[in-house]
Amino acid sequence: MRPEEAPLGFDDFFRRYHRLVAAIGLRMLGRPSDVDDFVQDVFLEAHRGYAKIREPGAAKGWLRAIAVRVAIRRLRRRRLAAALGLDRPDPLETSPYAANQEQVVLLQQIYRALEHLPAKARVVWVLRVIEGEKLEDIATITGMGLSSVKRQLNTATEGLEGVLRE
Repeated sequence: MRPEEAPLGFDDFFRRYHRLVAAIGLRMLGRPSDVDDFVQDVFLEAHRGYAKIREPGAAKGWLRAIAVRVAIRRLRRRRLAAALGLDRPDPLETSPYAANQEQVVLLQQIYRALEHLPAKARVVWVLRVIEGEKLEDIATITGMGLSSVKRQLNTATEGLEGVLRE
């Protein structure tokens, strides 16, 4: 049995996957300052259903799906708060993954453009373009149908192209 297939207590489950959840949060939300709260929200939701997991090997995928749902909710709340003038995003922080200033500027432009997208479109775009997920896998992770995933990806691509051209 591979280590990821062995049953874990919740504390061990957290230790094994908290970095994965943090990485998902950073890529989905684009704000390092939001990651800690995101991780907490994801694991709080995961804790509620953890005892129901029948196959330990499926836990990672199950947790990723929870992370995506939490990201979509947070992005929707953020967009509503921004529309009401209650969310003033901090200047985008430099990504630790960027190797040079040109990459930092490009990442900042992309994440500024992503702020204008609907939450589902943004999440689908990040999963496809940044994470490199297959469309079928995105449908599974997000709980959307394949045609919805394709529509959301198209919406995101058109939205990003429009914002980046401005």
